[in-house]
Amino acid sequence: MSIYDSIILDLYHYPRNKREMADPDVTCRVFNQSCGDDITCMLRIDNQMLVEFTYMGHLCAVSTASASLVSEKVQGMTIEEVR
Repeated sequence: MSIYDSIILDLYHYPRNKREMADPDVTCRVFNQSCGDDITCMLRIDNQMLVEFTYMGHLCAVSTASASLVSEKVQGMTIEEVR
């Protein structure tokens, strides 16, 4: 198993920020018909700053790992930086 496999599996088994957010400012749901991934992203924004990013859904290992990494990376960025 490569280092990349172990990172993906760790993020899949122990996802970061995968939880329901109470009263988010922005919610976006995306369903990928080709693979069945279904994700709902929830954002909390304060003064043009992304202060919290969580997600829920049914995702494959790679998509879960990606959502976990992105959710950690963008928290604390301005909306313009996220774009």
